[in-house]
Amino acid sequence: MNFVFLEVEKPKRLVWQHVDHGRGKRDPPTCAFTVTLEDLGNRTGWKMVARFSSLAERDAAVAIGFTSPIEASNDRLVDHIEGLCEEEKRT
Repeated sequence: MNFVFLEVEKPKRLVWQHVDHGRGKRDPPTCAFTVTLEDLGNRTGWKMVARFSSLAERDAAVAIGFTSPIEASNDRLVDHIEGLCEEEKRT
């Protein structure tokens, strides 16, 4: 997967898009991802939005399992952060 960053606003917002190298008929639709972070005191809120060119492209992406790798990445991030918190408690 190849991505290009469209916007970086440290530490609040990150926008990237899949690089379309002449998509073939079997390639998934491209979209732009936006992640926003919000300081909530002792925690951080975050939101991810994926924008497609059309509802049809979004539906096609969902049909081929678009959300599965995102969910897996989120699970790994949670595990990593929980590990950091446990490590910090021990020190």
